[in-house]
Amino acid sequence: MYKIFTLVAVGFVLTACEGVGSTSTAGDVSLDLYNAARDQAEAFWQQVHRQEGLEYRPVSVFMPYSESIAIPRGITLLWDARYCPLNEGIYFHRDLLDELQREAGDVAVVLAVAHEVGHHISNLRGMYIALAAG
Repeated sequence: MYKIFTLVAVGFVLTACEGVGSTSTAGDVSLDLYNAARDQAEAFWQQVHRQEGLEYRPVSVFMPYSESIAIPRGITLLWDARYCPLNEGIYFHRDLLDELQREAGDVAVVLAVAHEVGHHISNLRGMYIALAAG
């Protein structure tokens, strides 16, 4: 099962990178890239769930932050991206994704967003294990 998820994840990243073109320059990173990466990930997993006869619930919150904020599961950290299973939301420090995009390009942002959506998929499938800090 994990091999299937790994192959699916690699396929998703390659597909998402083709479908997500950067609309920003290094000095003007746009939320468009983050939202497009989320949209691509969710469309992919919605299709997988439909093919498997499973219900898919979209991520309920996709929120950038620049200062720590309270979420249902605690407080967000700076330079972090986090999934909250209590409200099925993804929260990400904007500076973190901006820096990833500047240093490693669009694929790094797509991977970071796909990683958090992956936590959502694990939660939907009853396999989510939260770490004490997360």
